[in-house]
Amino acid sequence: MYGYSLEQSSLIYIVPYTTAGILAVISGIIVNKLGIKRTLLISAATIIVGLMIAGFCSAESVSYVIAALTLITVGYAFAYGPLFTGAISTLNQNEMGTGIGLFNFTCYLSNALGISLSGILLNSNISKTIHIFNVNEKLGVYTNAFLFFAITALIGTIVYYVSTRKQVKLEAE
Repeated sequence: MYGYSLEQSSLIYIVPYTTAGILAVISGIIVNKLGIKRTLLISAATIIVGLMIAGFCSAESVSYVIAALTLITVGYAFAYGPLFTGAISTLNQNEMGTGIGLFNFTCYLSNALGISLSGILLNSNISKTIHIFNVNEKLGVYTNAFLFFAITALIGTIVYYVSTRKQVKLEAE
């Protein structure tokens, strides 16, 4: 799209993955200071903002693509710590190994499903003919996909927030 070679395109991922890797290391500190719920909400908001930037601004320049990828990967890096903590905190000591394996399996499975669904969405006739937000004709399919993922992440965040609020109310009673 930007006239980059394969080697140049792969260099785009250096900043997002390096940043996410560094911040993933300190995600435990953030979880300890903010708590699981706040950290997950911040990570979800970061992912949603990254997807919105990717959907609306990717046609402008590669800088927006790098910013969007950085926000998305950082959001996922921040989410891993609290999700992992929440998953293993409910397990007995003798269930820990199986629980960690199952958690990692679901993470890998969700990545594979996400990639598959992205491919299906990008190749579907609906996303090629209907441009919900006609930002750029060349990127219409990608805009639809990124905005669909942003809306899905927003719905998931709302469901999480509402369910945790109800859980807190039930525990208070």
